Amino acid sequence: MSPGIVIGIVVIVAVALVAAAVFSVVSARKSAERRRAVVKELEAEVPSVLEQMLSLFSYSHYVTESERAEAISQNCALKDKLQSVISSKELEHSPICKDATRLYKALAESERIKEENNSHFVERDLRSNSDFFEHVMKYPLNDQQRESIVALEDNVLVIASAGSGKTMTSVGKVRYLIDKQGVDPSKILLITFTRKAAESLSERLGEKDLTCVTFHKLALNIIAKATGEKPTIAGSDFSAVVYHDLMDNDQTFREAISDYILNCRYRMPDQFEYDSQEEYIKARMKYGVKSYYRDMDRRPVFCKSDEESRICDYLGRHGISFRYEAPHFTVIIDLSKSMLFLKENL
Repeated sequence: MSPGIVIGIVVIVAVALVAAAVFSVVSARKSAERRRAVVKELEAEVPSVLEQMLSLFSYSHYVTESERAEAISQNCALKDKLQSVISSKELEHSPICKDATRLYKALAESERIKEENNSHFVERDLRSNSDFFEHVMKYPLNDQQRESIVALEDNVLVIASAGSGKTMTSVGKVRYLIDKQGVDPSKILLITFTRKAAESLSERLGEKDLTCVTFHKLALNIIAKATGEKPTIAGSDFSAVVYHDLMDNDQTFREAISDYILNCRYRMPDQFEYDSQEEYIKARMKYGVKSYYRDMDRRPVFCKSDEESRICDYLGRHGISFRYEAPHFTVIIDLSKSMLFLKENL
């Protein structure tokens, strides 16, 4: 290789290195300028947002998941800005360095901070309201009941056995919300399964503005409010009436029932396939032997065996009138008395 070529290569490499160095310096300066611009924006935003987060994550307030998620969602762009300058020299030289680092930590670790905050809140609230939980009900509430009451999450699932004090806990929760958390009674909705339970809870709480209703009553109220009319309620036998009407008058429905139910409901083994009489009786009690069709008098038919039930279903499916084990009359002729009658009258 000639000396000229070598010199040319060296010159090219040197130029490339200088260009790379210049580009690196320029790029670093531009990055620094962008970081300084971001820090300047943060100096105007961080103080107010930090104050909001400190107010949210204060041990005097139970933070719900919806509150945490909303706070993070509202400050998502701010979090990205903080992440782009965190640990940079530009931020270190800014008067908001400590506050910015503190805010970034609160946004990045919000779930952990929320759990820690709520743990302190529950511990403090249980301690400060100890006397309230002792006397709010006829008997003092136990530790588990108290913990479920002071938990103010969006959704709280309490699993308890019968007679363990679920009603006491519900009443205690409402009293706690009204008396200790200052919740307006008109903003509380209690829903129960039975009317008796709803009336009992309303009486025990004694709050006129509080709504305590059954699931069905709530649904009726919602429909009435939305439509401006009070809906009518079907009778308890509505489903049965509709079913039998369709079975009598709708051939398509009857065939669908035949195909889907009648042919699938016979899942019992043959009577000779059972190992013992006890297993046979238990299976009969489990599956039942009621026919899906009523007899010609519109009465339900209870058969003594699965085979007889099949026969009744076949008759009903094909529109054949029948009665199951109906009483019948038998003509009995006493020949001795008949012959005597004939002799006396001849």
